[in-house]
Amino acid sequence: GPNQFGGRFRFLEGEFHAGVRSFNDDHWIDLHPRGPYSSSEVWALDGANEGGGVIGSDGHVHAALWSGSPESFVDLHPADITDSAVHGISGGRQCGQVWNTNLPGSGRAAMWSGSPETYVDLQPSQGMSSYASAIWHEQQVGYVRVPYLQGYVDHAALWFGSAESCTDLNPGPYQSAALGVADGIQVGYVRSFDQGMSHASMWSGSPESWVDLHSHRWPWGSQSQAIAVAGDFQCGTVESACETPLRATLWHGTAESVVNLHRYLPESANFLTSEALAMWSDGEAIHVFGRAQRLDTGELCAILWSTSLPICAGDYNNDGFVNGADF
Repeated sequence: GPNQFGGRFRFLEGEFHAGVRSFNDDHWIDLHPRGPYSSSEVWALDGANEGGGVIGSDGHVHAALWSGSPESFVDLHPADITDSAVHGISGGRQCGQVWNTNLPGSGRAAMWSGSPETYVDLQPSQGMSSYASAIWHEQQVGYVRVPYLQGYVDHAALWFGSAESCTDLNPGPYQSAALGVADGIQVGYVRSFDQGMSHASMWSGSPESWVDLHSHRWPWGSQSQAIAVAGDFQCGTVESACETPLRATLWHGTAESVVNLHRYLPESANFLTSEALAMWSDGEAIHVFGRAQRLDTGELCAILWSTSLPICAGDYNNDGFVNGADF
């Protein structure tokens, strides 16, 4: 989230505690709640609140909400649900997934508004299962698993707070999923049936608006996915068997605008892979948060990339021209 990130840290042997910290402070805030909870973890945050999951005394995962302290913890776990988790958070609302052994499907997209009583089942009637991965104001995105031939496929989905509002974003005979949403733009991936390769993708509310962000300059067999969006920019990862196995990537609305963020990591750190996981804009710069793995130690390091907003589309070095120097 803006100026902070969350996750988990090892508290005791075999036990993890949810935590959050700012980019300007090395100190983690331990969010682990008091009570009958063993481990906890943050999976989403928006600068004011944190969402994730805790393991309760029943051994099941409970959707969790915090506001910067362990005392602010709210157990969002609905009644008659086996497991639940928060994976997206925005403006007082949370989204994620719930599991119930008494309901069909392996999981169901869910939304909350700060308490277990506000739980909303987002799964549409045609879905076998579903998942809500991100939320922005009134919009939630994820996927719905639907029947196909003798099996099933995942279709990228957009909701507006109810199961009935679900819009199928799948652009054709593909598999797809939406992973991020902001400013009315949805991002994720589309995967073809014949080659099975994922292409980073962008939508603006309908299957007809689909934009393929996968660059044809990448070697055959490469895969990509967009995971977050801020304004006119998108970020995600590219996976290639020929080059760096996994590298953080930035787009500006087209496949041709792609920027390899991995190349800007310090060479002295000898990073093998990198991933872009979130992004935001403060009006003057674009900030991309992710992680990178060192080749020598295997250590995962939190990474923040920042770049000034270009004067015009494609002018990433702000020299007033769009040319080879911008790549």
